[in-house]
Amino acid sequence: MYLFSSGGVLRSNTISGHTNGIHLANSSPTLGANTITSNKYHGLYIGSGSIPYMRGKVAGKPPLFYAISGYNNIFENGGYEGEGEDNDGSEIYFVNSNVQMDKGCNSIYDDREPSPPLVNTELLMNCPEDGPMIEVDARYNYWGEVEITAHRFGNNMSVDFGEALSVPCLLPDGTSNETKLIVKSSAGEAADTVYAVNTEIPELTETEEAYSEAEEYFLTGNLTNALQIYESIINSTATEEEKYPAYERKYSIGKLTGQSTEYFNQLSNTFETLSSNTQDTLNKKILKQLSSLSKVGEQEYETAITQFDNIVQQNPNTEEAVYAEIDALTTALLLEEADSTLQKGRLGKYLIKSSADYNQRIDEILRKHFGSESKQNQKEILPTEFTLYQNYPNPFNPITTIKYDLPASLNPSKGGTLVNLAIYDILGRRVKVLVNEIQQAGRYEVQFDASDLSSGVYIYQLIADKYLSSKKMILLK
Repeated sequence: MYLFSSGGVLRSNTISGHTNGIHLANSSPTLGANTITSNKYHGLYIGSGSIPYMRGKVAGKPPLFYAISGYNNIFENGGYEGEGEDNDGSEIYFVNSNVQMDKGCNSIYDDREPSPPLVNTELLMNCPEDGPMIEVDARYNYWGEVEITAHRFGNNMSVDFGEALSVPCLLPDGTSNETKLIVKSSAGEAADTVYAVNTEIPELTETEEAYSEAEEYFLTGNLTNALQIYESIINSTATEEEKYPAYERKYSIGKLTGQSTEYFNQLSNTFETLSSNTQDTLNKKILKQLSSLSKVGEQEYETAITQFDNIVQQNPNTEEAVYAEIDALTTALLLEEADSTLQKGRLGKYLIKSSADYNQRIDEILRKHFGSESKQNQKEILPTEFTLYQNYPNPFNPITTIKYDLPASLNPSKGGTLVNLAIYDILGRRVKVLVNEIQQAGRYEVQFDASDLSSGVYIYQLIADKYLSSKKMILLK
């Protein structure tokens, strides 16, 4: 999963069998309840200009902790045989970036013994030794069965892993706490249900309380009320650094609601001023990126392309240049679509002939700099245990996806194992059989179409060999 110049929420995904599970480039999304395992290089590659949010999120009035973010399960990635300068076996890899994950209840571990085809499983986090020092506040997370020490992190990192959890956190599912939040899109469509965490919240400042109320509005799709509160934070006496999230949300809301060019012009100027006034190099980079993206929102496409190209020219052979080139090409595609009279010589090397041309060029850049997902260059990585994952989206209407793993330990001489995946209503009556066949070891996903069923709670159950597991899902029409 690649994110370039993006935000948003990535939640309840199962990602495995790729080069990197999630690759972030100038992107700071909220990550919650994702399972990321058995990827070739890293579970999470946090590229330049990115600060993903992996803490429990405070939302509502009165404020409550919700598992919208945090509770990620990142384990047993990397360490496989193969080329690559960053193929160090680490679960999370940083390049001029950082992460917010203190009190996040994330599980980040690798307790495998390094033996062929594994070559290195010791590092949990790492970064280039020739880059800036990375300082990470990572308290209150789970690091595996082996006692966590500083040697599990790279030499160019300072990680505060204090108050490490002895067991993984259980994701709230509503069985013991009925307080919930229905996450909705800007169009009002239900996308997810998250439950409050049963924990006491320390006393919040006035600004933190305002953010808490605004976040609930934002996540439930009430963008008008959310924007009003973010504006009040921007106009308050809070410090400029405390206002950064409000500015970023203002940009996101502008994109979601299709605001005017004047709206983005003001934002672009604001981000440029904030960038000039901060001494923090990472914040400066993020703010300058938001300024350029606001130029795109302002439809000043050629200005934005020039700004991205300046980054390419000033930072040759760096990750920053790669990401800026992708941004320039993406902006050029927007310009090509917006201006049918475009003179072909205006954009030079960023000229995009068609959507197919754009896709091909982006694919070539990704393959050249970050490896390929092709079968020729990547060995299949089979699961090590049976797993039935939570369906997504949940709640759903009317289609959802169910994923499950069958481990490599299945005896090939038996031709696989009989797998049965069925749906039951809350009274235990079987309403549909999705799978009933012999299957080999591997990762599977099945779509369930509930168009002919009424709203309510349903149970899906997987039976394979001696494994049996059931999970709840909610159909909300």
